Amino acid sequence: MMNKEQKWIEKHPITWLLMQKIGEFLWFFAKFSVCMLLWWAIHH
Repeated sequence: MMNKEQKWIEKHPITWLLMQKIGEFLWFFAKFSVCMLLWWAIHH
């Protein structure tokens, strides 16, 4: 972790939290999409 990043996080904690949450959601959505595609491929 760079010092500059640390200062930025201290200034914008809410923005940083939102970015974390969005990242988690996108990761979940990507995994979900892959599972759906596999399921669809198997059942068609």
